[in-house]
Amino acid sequence: MNSSGTFYKEKDQSTSVEPSTEKPKVSAPSIKTSTNRSQTTRLRSVLRTSRIPKSRPTQKPYLPATSSNKSCTCRYFSHDEHLVAYVGTKRLLPMSEIDNNFKVKFFCEPFGYLELMGPSEITCQDCQWNSTIYPKCASPKTGETMQ
Repeated sequence: MNSSGTFYKEKDQSTSVEPSTEKPKVSAPSIKTSTNRSQTTRLRSVLRTSRIPKSRPTQKPYLPATSSNKSCTCRYFSHDEHLVAYVGTKRLLPMSEIDNNFKVKFFCEPFGYLELMGPSEITCQDCQWNSTIYPKCASPKTGETMQ
């Protein structure tokens, strides 16, 4: 307590006081725990009832099987340098392996100058192609219109 009857420190008149840029310190709220046995027992019973029981699936998910061989693939081969094949957006190289149930689309390069003979797409089903005819590129005959 100072001479004026307050608990505050008196300012030193010789120094100038500037506003503080520090942030006020805030302490985290404290949690009081009780060692009372009845409260501890009640807390334990709440934790026991809040547990989630483990569930076990009764059946495995159903996946349709198209082949007994899990690594079923078809091999793309072509000796036609003008035949271009794609699976989705991936261009295939000769002797590429194509997974089961994937569709291969074909066209001839340069586009518009050669005609695709045979199917424009084939699918790998059960480790074999769904078409026995393999596409090829051919030059149109004179006077023939391209389709």
